[in-house]
Amino acid sequence: MHEKVEETIVSSILNDIYDLFGLAKFEEEFNYILSEQKLSTKINARILTKKVIQQVSEEMNENFDEDSLLFQNLYTHFSMRFSKDHLYLNEYNPFEIDIKSKNDQLFREIKIALDNNLPDEIRFDDSFIAYVALHFLTSIERKNQLGRKINVLYVCSTGVGVSSFIEQKNIQRS
Repeated sequence: MHEKVEETIVSSILNDIYDLFGLAKFEEEFNYILSEQKLSTKINARILTKKVIQQVSEEMNENFDEDSLLFQNLYTHFSMRFSKDHLYLNEYNPFEIDIKSKNDQLFREIKIALDNNLPDEIRFDDSFIAYVALHFLTSIERKNQLGRKINVLYVCSTGVGVSSFIEQKNIQRS
């Protein structure tokens, strides 16, 4: 195992398991299991966001550049993801297959844009791409719904949101 792997509780447990079964220890395996990559270069989330939106806009023949909310949400997503020393890009998106099959071209173009604009050291899976695709799909939905009024009821799982909603309705009627 490479000496750079930090000793954390999880890596300590993994060490014990590998020792118990007499398995070879490789840093790449530990990083994959821990779902982390050590980032050697800093990523400017603003520039990455701008470039990904521009490239996807060009390839999809859509004008995503004008959607400031897409930029803001995608920027937040990237800045949270790439602002730390370690990356956790081995994630699970339950909508991955659905997004991929129903929006194949968008999925492909996002993957190409990320490949073109992220350093080679950053490996990401299709779930990561699907999360990015959700931002673009939301933008498309916003454009399609422009000018239409939609009533939405949000139900909070704790009941606090529902109670507040009912209270507000009662106050408005008084």
